[in-house]
Amino acid sequence: MILLLSSLIFSLIFSYFTNSDILNFFALFSGIAYVLFMGVKNKFCFIIGVFNALIYAYIAYLNKLFGEVYLYLFCYFPMMIYGFFSWKKDVCISKLSPFKSILIFILIIFISYIYSFHLKDLDSRFVYLESFIFASGLIATILSLKKIINHYIYISISNIVSIYIWTRLYLENSSNLAMLVLMILFFVLGVYYLFSWKKDIK
Repeated sequence: MILLLSSLIFSLIFSYFTNSDILNFFALFSGIAYVLFMGVKNKFCFIIGVFNALIYAYIAYLNKLFGEVYLYLFCYFPMMIYGFFSWKKDVCISKLSPFKSILIFILIIFISYIYSFHLKDLDSRFVYLESFIFASGLIATILSLKKIINHYIYISISNIVSIYIWTRLYLENSSNLAMLVLMILFFVLGVYYLFSWKKDIK
């Protein structure tokens, strides 16, 4: 309840002082709440994640970020539902070996390259950056469902790219400030929980 209330209060205050619309408010609120609940390994994060995926997909569509539309709508959304029913508290946190970590990164690059051709056909705004976000987000989500700590590394790299994209969009339209702040918070909280989860590695 404290995490949910904290997310709500921050989002309300931010939206009030920046005149953010209702859509950006709910995106900010659900996004922060999802990361906080995931960080404390509470499966309620997946319920919030379902709503955040739908809201963000729509905002991404409005900004012609078709790579992220696909990521949130066809990857994050179904994985949130799967995660809610499959998440087990007694599953220990683990990490990948250095060799597997390198293989995963190569896989991300490969998926990014293949996916970029599809985004070119859709005339997406940031083809290669969005394809990388899609690939890293997909892999990171799969790893998070298995409680593999490396997912925070991959998603943090993805968040840095997202920060760049939303900074560009904010400079074009100040109404995108809420999404820029959300990406920054995703990155900061991701790094924080990376070190927090390290303490629980078995």
